Amino acid sequence: MNSFKLNSEQIPEDFSSDFDAHIYFTEETIEEAKALQLLIKNTFAPKDLYIGDLIPKAIGPHPIPMFEIDFKSPLFDKMTEWLNLHRGNLNILVHPHSGDGLYDHTDGAIWLGEKIPLKLSIFAK
Repeated sequence: MNSFKLNSEQIPEDFSSDFDAHIYFTEETIEEAKALQLLIKNTFAPKDLYIGDLIPKAIGPHPIPMFEIDFKSPLFDKMTEWLNLHRGNLNILVHPHSGDGLYDHTDGAIWLGEKIPLKLSIFAK
């Protein structure tokens, strides 16, 4: 039984977001992920984005550990560019919240770094 919820299920109800980014890590890159998470917290105002906890195992369509940040459309360009410049060895998926999970994680997705094969079967209708 998976005891973790996707971070987007933990977002406060009064926070709406249009996009999220999944920052993937491994045992070898977990310290880099923690450092990036802290840098995000110290760079962006809490009202502008939601920063999730590190999830130390595969969950949902994500085949490896990750953490998630959620943000609104006005931050899309700035956040995507900032993540690309600061991601180091981490791979990041940025996608919209269109209501269509398959689209969001495929055709609507932007990858920073290497594309990680996702478990898309969870979106089967």
